[in-house]
Amino acid sequence: MSNEELADYIRATGRTEDTFAYGNDFRVYELVVFFNLADFANIQLNDQERWLRNFLLQQKLIEKPLGYYRVKGRNNVILSLPQEQPAPVGGPRTAQVTPLARETILRHELSHAEFFTNKAYANYCRQFWDREMSEKARQGFLTFLGQNSYDAENRELMVNEAQAYLMHTPDPAAFNARKVGLSEAELGVLRQKFLAGNPPTALFNEMPRFF
Repeated sequence: MSNEELADYIRATGRTEDTFAYGNDFRVYELVVFFNLADFANIQLNDQERWLRNFLLQQKLIEKPLGYYRVKGRNNVILSLPQEQPAPVGGPRTAQVTPLARETILRHELSHAEFFTNKAYANYCRQFWDREMSEKARQGFLTFLGQNSYDAENRELMVNEAQAYLMHTPDPAAFNARKVGLSEAELGVLRQKFLAGNPPTALFNEMPRFF
């Protein structure tokens, strides 16, 4: 997309540049593709995109030795999250970022980074989705995620988002049992079942549990 096309798309969703997305996780190779495509199409980067590109170069996460960008060394993950901010005067309450919302965004995005970089954890999540979740729970997540503009046909995306919402999203405004058609008791059993299998990750040691 050109900058104009992106601006049109954001307006079509009923959001603004400030409220379109609050947290993101990008694998560095995805950003390499972005910067190479922008160069190839002669699309001018905005100030934030240039800052990110220069940051990646300075941190030696990417390089441009032969006229195109490529990953340097390990493929890392870059996270973004907003600062705490009150709802703007006269603006939508969805633009507010409370301390709990910011913590939730951080934990949610960290879990995606873990999924991308820890193969054992990703495999655990896939097996949990296939073997441990009931059909009711799976369908609940598919419906919830589909209604929030995720591609429900993308199994890998569904597994990744399910583990992030189920285990790493402490703000009930962002995720709760009702959103996936479960009772609080059913959601609690599902979370305990996830932990009972000893998921191969340090995330639960480094961040306090919220349930």
